[in-house]
This record gives sequence, structure tokens and C-alpha cells, in this order.
Amino acid sequence: MRLHRQRLLLLIVTMAAIAVTVTAVAVIVLYRSNLETQERRLEDLVAYRASLIEAIFRATGDPLMILEQLADAERHAPGIGMTGEFTIARRDGGDLVFLTPLRNSKSNSGSGVLRITDAGRAEPMRRALAGERGTLIGRDYQGEDVLAAYRPVAGLGWGLVAKIDLAEVRAPFLRAATLALLGAGLLVALGAVIFTRVTSPMILLIEDSERRLRTKFDQAAVGMAEVGLDGTWLRVNQRLCDIVGYSSSELSRLTLRDVTHPEDLEHDLEMVAKLLAGEIATYNLEQRYLRKDGGIVWINLTVSLVRGSSGEPDFCIAIIEDISQRKLFEIELAESRAMLQTVVETLPQRIFWKDPEGRYLGCNQPFAADGGLTSPAEIIGRDDHELAWAEVADAYRADDRAVIKSGVAKLDFEEPQIDREGRRTWLRTSKVPLRGPDGQIFGLLGTYEDITARKAVEDEVHRHREHLEELVEARSADLEQTIAQLKAVNEELESFSYTVSHDLRAPLRAIDGFVRILVEDHGAALSPEAQRCVQTVRDNAKNMGLLIDDLLSFSKLSREELRVGPVELDEVVEEAWIALAADYEGRRVEFVRGDLPQVVGDPRLLKLVFANLLGNAVKYTRPREVARIEVGCRRLNGDTAVFVSDNGVGFDMRYKDKLFGVFQRLHRADDFEGTGIGLATVQRIVNRHRGRIWAEAEIDLGATFFMTFSGGSDASGQSG
Repeated sequence: MRLHRQRLLLLIVTMAAIAVTVTAVAVIVLYRSNLETQERRLEDLVAYRASLIEAIFRATGDPLMILEQLADAERHAPGIGMTGEFTIARRDGGDLVFLTPLRNSKSNSGSGVLRITDAGRAEPMRRALAGERGTLIGRDYQGEDVLAAYRPVAGLGWGLVAKIDLAEVRAPFLRAATLALLGAGLLVALGAVIFTRVTSPMILLIEDSERRLRTKFDQAAVGMAEVGLDGTWLRVNQRLCDIVGYSSSELSRLTLRDVTHPEDLEHDLEMVAKLLAGEIATYNLEQRYLRKDGGIVWINLTVSLVRGSSGEPDFCIAIIEDISQRKLFEIELAESRAMLQTVVETLPQRIFWKDPEGRYLGCNQPFAADGGLTSPAEIIGRDDHELAWAEVADAYRADDRAVIKSGVAKLDFEEPQIDREGRRTWLRTSKVPLRGPDGQIFGLLGTYEDITARKAVEDEVHRHREHLEELVEARSADLEQTIAQLKAVNEELESFSYTVSHDLRAPLRAIDGFVRILVEDHGAALSPEAQRCVQTVRDNAKNMGLLIDDLLSFSKLSREELRVGPVELDEVVEEAWIALAADYEGRRVEFVRGDLPQVVGDPRLLKLVFANLLGNAVKYTRPREVARIEVGCRRLNGDTAVFVSDNGVGFDMRYKDKLFGVFQRLHRADDFEGTGIGLATVQRIVNRHRGRIWAEAEIDLGATFFMTFSGGSDASGQSG
């Protein structure tokens, strides 16, 4: 019985051992298979997340943004299993500093961020920071055994680890071994259930993490794409489609070559070749893309290479930002700057601008040359003590401070300067404060011009003025003496004119009287020829009297004082024409008077001018059946000229220089009466009004006299 029991027990033990062994082998096989699966998943996950972190960093250049996004992901996705998590750390001397909150940290700091100094802990992270990548079973930052995948993050000096506690991985299989006594079938079923329960949460967490990354990819504010090594678009977001105008399905049938501007394609392909050859980790270009509608869009392109778990190139991540507006602004700004620089360099004035501390921010070329420099770029950061005029730098600095402190411009003041050859020069300078959009003064703008030559001229003019004043004083004394002499001569001339008038008129009156007595007393006894001779004597005596009157009037014109004032020429011409009514009575005369201007002059003398000119017009149109006389004005060479024209006999223009001479006549006295004084009188009056008179004519086609007036003065230079 005991033996049977023993055999039964042995059989039971043997069967149990066999069952346990079979179960253990199965559990071990399943455990190792699960372990390998976990290793591959962790390795793929950490590789994918590292590549995305590197790509986003190259696009944004902001490590803090990456950490914030990872922290947000950890909050929404509690990790890989109950104990699984992603960790990121960097080295700080010999220590490890974890950069993201740690789910399983036993630190009581509350932040979850940990510094590790124990060399025996965090073995996966130490290998990642050493540049290694792979998987292992080792101690984590808490000293717990974990299954971990690790790799470095390129460009950031970080290490990235995805890990799960080994105890969590083993726990299901330990429970399965315990339950193995219930039977191999139950053990297998239970193992399958446990395997499913263990791996499903991990898969769900990974899928959730991938979903979040896809959402960020699709909804990014910049264009993003996964591009194959042959340039095909593997995956694009909506923003990229908006930039180039293609749908995602259309882009999937195109390559980078199809949307890249031909002038930019070669350089882009060169950068891709360097990327694939491992010469560069990423590249950034500003280039043009061709839109579906034929337009051109400027983009900022950043491309990073993603490698597979074996390290071989897998695909590229491209980040495309539309910079068309910025590019347009840059072009306009460059054109504006070029125009401003051209203006600044073209101006003859020296131009400079400084900061509030007196250091130069820029200048134009003439200013740089004055300071002893070859280029405006050399002046940036210098002050006046470092330039040719260091000797007067303190005075310049005091002026600068005053303008900046008061905020009031200092304009057109003169100051000395020492040029690059050590000579003292003079400048006319202006300084104004520079204000920003907020109204705050951020510097000073100044201009100056070299007035050394002008100062020398002014000094010379001053010396000449003093000498001239001495000469004027001397000449004034001589002039007073000359005026006194002229006054005496004028008095003598008036006396002579009176004497001539009296002495000539008496004989003429006697001749005329005796001839009249002869005609009255003996006219009947005289022959016709004698009567003709007597009448000729009387006519000549009368003409001689008129000539004497005209000569006296002509001589007085230069001595009489002008009484200048506004004169309406319309009224003057009308009065002169009415006064001539007896001369054209009974004739067919067409008189035309246009609108005439108001002038400044002596109305009495101006009436005499038009009386002479209209009288001549009436006289020289006598041969015409219908006479036409016109008075008007027109613009000639910028001046207003008044004219008197007629359709009379005209004159030969070859003799126009004799026209205004005293006693000069261009027609026979038998044909047209006159003394030859009238036009000379007209010219003298016009000249006294600082005007000009001239004539144009053709024989038998009439004549036109033109006059301009600029006011008048008497012989002494006084206006009346």
C-alpha cells in the first residue's frame, strides 16, 4: 500500500514534473518569444521617436518645444504597460540628468526630474549617451531590472530610452507556471490569455502614440512630408497641398523634381546626394516651388534623413514653409535700401548716424573719406576720438549729448574741424535726434558740408566791402561835386533854351508880320508866282515856329520829373484818339482797340506817346480808301508788348535805325508833313519808363510799333 502510494506519488510527481517541465518549456519558449517581440517593438518605437525628435528640432531649433510636446504625450498616454515609459536625459559632467518627468521615480521632489550619480544605475541611458544603440536587460535609474531599447538623439546630445520593468514582463509567465499544476491545457490557454492581455495594452499605447504623432503631422502649420529616397511623395499633410495647389493623391504621383523650380533643382539634388552619402545630417534651403496653377511660391525647405533600425537610409522628412510674403518684403526692402544708399552716396553733404553713446552706426562715403577711412563699413563702432578730428571730438560729443538729451534738433550751425591732413576747416552742420516707432530716441542723425571755401570768400568779401565803403565815401564827395556842376549846367541850358526860343521867335514873327502886310497892301499887284513865293515864306516861318516848339519840348523831356502811378492804357488811348478827331474827319477809318493792360508811368507823357503814334497812323494812311488802325497787346518773349499798327504806306526796314533819330524822315515832306521830332520824343518817353520801342513794316503794307513798359524814373532817380 505504502509502495503503491509511493509509486502513485512518484507517478504523480513524475507526471507533475513532466507536466511542469512541458509547461515550463512552453512558458520559456513563449517568454523568449514575447521578450524578442518586446525588444523589436521597443527598438522600432525608440528609433521612430528619435527620428521625429531630430527632424522637429532641425525644423524649429527649439529643444524646449520638443520637451513640452513629449511631456504632453506622456500625460495623455501613461506609458508602455504599467511600468513602461520613455525617458530622455543628457550628461552633466559625470552625472545623468533626466529632462522629462519620470513616471516611476521614487524621488520626493514632486517634479519627477532626476539626477543620477550612481555609475551602476541607468545602464541603458548611459549606453545611449555613449552613442550606442540597441536593446538590453539591465538596471534602470531606480536600480530595477528592465527590458530597454536605447539610442542617441543626433544634434542634441540627448539619449532616448524606451523601457518596461522586467518583472512586469515576467509576471504573467510566473503566474502561468504556478497554474501549470491545473493542467497543461489550462496552462496553454491561460498562457495565451495572459499573453494577449499583456501585449494588447502595449499595442494600444503605441497605436495611440502614433495616432497623436499623425495628428500633429497632418495639422501642422507648415507643410510636412515623408519623401522616398527616389524623390517620391510618400505622405504629405494638408498644408503642403495648400502651398503647391495639388491634392495628396496628385502629389503621390509626382516627385520632388516635378514641383521644384528648374533653376533651383540642381542645388537641391546636390544637397540630397550629400545627405544620402552621410556628409550632412540635414540641410536647409530657400528655393522656389512650381504650383499646379503655374504660379511660383518661395519656400523654406528643411530636409532630414530617417534611418531604419539597421542604420540604412529609409526615407526623408521634409518641412516646407511658405515664405513668399517674406521674400517679397525682403526684395522690396533690398530695393528700398539700395535706393536709400544710392541717395545717401549721391548727396554732396556728409551724412552720419550714431548711437546714444556716440559710437557710429554708419555714414556715407564722403564722410568716411573725411575721417581718414576707405569705406563706410570701417566706421561702425568707432567714436570721434578714433577719427581724423580727434582734437575736437569732445566738442562734438557735447553737441551730440545736448541734442539727444533735449530731443530738439540743432540746425545749420558752423563749427571747426581738423581734416585728415591736419588742416583746420569749417563746417555747416545739422543734427537731429532719431526716434523709434515708440517715440524713444535711439540715436542721432547728422549732416554737414564743408564751407571752408565759402568762409574764405566771405572774409574776402568783408575786406572788399570795407575797401568799397572807403571808395564810396570818396566817390560820394566827387558825386556831390558833379551833381552841383550838372545843376549849374542845367540852369545854363534852360537859360540858353529860353534865349534861343526868344531870339528865334522874334525874327520869325517879324517875317510873318511883314509878309502879311505885303499881301494885304500889295497882294493885288503881285504876280501869281510872287504870291506863291510869299505864301511859301509864310508856311516856312510857321513850320519853323512849330519846329522850335518841338525842339523845346524834346529838350525838356530829359529834365522834367516823372509823376509815376498806375495808368489805364485803355483810357489814355481813347483820349488820344478823340483828340485827333479833326485829322480823320470825313475819312473812312476803321479803329480797333483791344484790351490793354494797366502800367506804371506818367499818364501825361504816355498820352503824348499814343498821340504821336496814332497821329502818324492817321497821317500815313491818307492814301488808303479805308484806313485800318489797331491798338492792342500780345506776349513777346515773356513780356507784354503794346502795339499800334496801320495799313498805311509803311517804310523800308533797311532804314529802321534812323527811324527814332531827331530830324530823321523816311518820307518826303511834300507828301507827308512833319518836323521829324515826334518819334524821337516817343522813344525818349518810353526809355524814361525803362521800356523799349521798335517797329516792323513793309512798303505799302503798313507799319506796327511795339512798346514795353517797366515803370519810370526821373533824371535824378526819384519816382514821382
